[in-house]
Amino acid sequence: RRDPTVAPISVYQYANGQLSPQPSAELRGKYSAAETYWAGLAMHPKQALLFAANRGTSNLAGQIAIFDTSSGQQVGEIAV
Repeated sequence: RRDPTVAPISVYQYANGQLSPQPSAELRGKYSAAETYWAGLAMHPKQALLFAANRGTSNLAGQIAIFDTSSGQQVGEIAV
């Protein structure tokens, strides 16, 4: 592949039982495409935090990226 990029995590709005037709935002982690393989998402039930599992692309340990969904910024990570 030439110039691979990391797939963003797309954010959609939800209203009246429907998702918006286009993403309202995109969340991007701090790792390169060669180090990123998104494997799952979980939203915190009370805070504006999204936990995104990055299993990585090697046999090394991955991490959980923590995004603030209000700002769209990655605010932390948990090694797994």
